[in-house]
Parts: sequence; structure tokens; C-alpha cells
Amino acid sequence: MNHRYKPLNPIKTWVLPIFLLISLSLLLLACGSDATPTSLAPSPSSLTNALPTASVPSPTVVVPPPTTAPPTTTLALAATPVATTDPAVSEALRRAADPNGKINSLHFLVEVKAGKAEIRGAEFRQAEGDMKRPEDFQASIKVNSLFGTLSVEMLGINQEQFTTNPITGGWLKVNKDDNIKLGALLDPSLGVSAILLNLGNPKLIGPETINGVDTLHYQGTSTGKLISPLSIYTLGKHDVILDIWISTQDNLVRQINLKEIDGDAIWTISFSRFNETVTINRPDA
Repeated sequence: MNHRYKPLNPIKTWVLPIFLLISLSLLLLACGSDATPTSLAPSPSSLTNALPTASVPSPTVVVPPPTTAPPTTTLALAATPVATTDPAVSEALRRAADPNGKINSLHFLVEVKAGKAEIRGAEFRQAEGDMKRPEDFQASIKVNSLFGTLSVEMLGINQEQFTTNPITGGWLKVNKDDNIKLGALLDPSLGVSAILLNLGNPKLIGPETINGVDTLHYQGTSTGKLISPLSIYTLGKHDVILDIWISTQDNLVRQINLKEIDGDAIWTISFSRFNETVTINRPDA
């Protein structure tokens, strides 16, 4: 009997090898091979070596500059206004001299702040009162004596002067040679006007208020001879520094402070109640 060769089915052709391969694999697994399987996954070290090394820049450390103390600011104290001397100051004093030389009456207060001044052998301390032209006055005068501080009343009228007895209070007529000379306060040639016209090195200090009155403060120097009449002729040996306050409203002098340059006298002379009526009666003495 003739057998004809028949070709294998294509499917059977590749199934058999696959079957044999699977069987071999199962056999190896069943035998528990001690061989360590080769891992197909790359090791971390190989990855590390395989990857390009990234250049990580070193962080820039910013070093702050050395701390320095802030600059010290020196606060300047407000400067004292600088007194000025110019022709305008002399002109202002000249203008003020005119009305001060025309005052008919005033109230005055003379105070000795330091130093000694004598009137009739007693240490003069204060005089306060009223005065009218030509040289009439009434005043309370304080003096230091052997008996302590005494206060006496004095009055001048028609070139006669009277004073009270400090013990009895009665009026006594003063010897003409002992008359005190207050008339210079209103004498244009001897008193305030003369000082304003002859003030040495005059300076304007600035505006100030004296006893509620707006004034301009001036400063200058005077000879002892010029200031003597204003001090009731108790000063005169030394030149003085004068501070003068003149009202901005009427140009009348409200206050004069004097200080001896080489002596120790310090006085304050104040003026008020200008051109008011002043009545002075002659006492019985």
C-alpha cells in the first residue's frame, strides 16, 4: 500500500517547539536551581554611573558688610539771638529820646539789687513814688541804718523838701544842702533822654514784654558821669552796662537795668503812669 507524504500543518509546526520550551522551563523551576537569576534591571550604581553627573552650583554665601554704628547727629542748641549794632539802632534811640524828654509826670521805682549807695549817711535800698515837672515829687524811701531797715516819706515842692520822722511820723523840713536830686528823672539834659542820645555801642537785643508792655530791648554802655543823675548822684565812679526797654507803642522807656563794669552796683529803674495828674501838697512842718 502506497503511503503519500502529507505536509505538516503549519500550526503544528510551531506549536511543538513552544511546548518543548515551556516543559523545559517548568522542569528547571521544579528542580529549584541554586543559580542566582541574573537581574535584567539595572542596578542603582549602574544607573548612577550611567547618568551624567549634574553640576550643582555651590550656594553663594552673601556676607553682610560689617555693621557700623549710625553716624552720631549732634543737635545744635538754639543759638542765643546775636545782638546787632547798626545805624538803625542809633536812629531808633534818637527817636525815642524826644518823647522821653517831654514827659510831664510819671511813676517811678528805683531798686538797688546789689552794691551800696548812700543817702544822708544811710544805705539807700529803694525809692518809689510820683514825680512831675519841674522837680516836684512824693516818694517812699527805704534805707538801711543802724536801727535796721527804715521807711520814710519824702516830698519835694517848689524846691523845698520834707521828710517824715521815722519814729514820730511827723514832717520835718530838710536842709537845702541835703536835698536829694530826683529832678534828673524828668530833665531832658540829665535823665533818660540824655542816656538814649549818648548810649555807647548800642545794640538791639530783641522784643520782650515788661510788666505787660511790648517793648524792644536795647543794650549799651554809659560813663559813670552820665548815669550819676539817674542814680540820685550816688553812683558815678565806674562805667556801666545799660539794658533799656522801650515801648513799641509810644517809644517811652519802661525799664532801665544798670550794672557797674568794674564795681558791684546793680540797679533796676522802672517807669509807668506817664503824664497822669499828680497832686503834691506842702506839709505843715
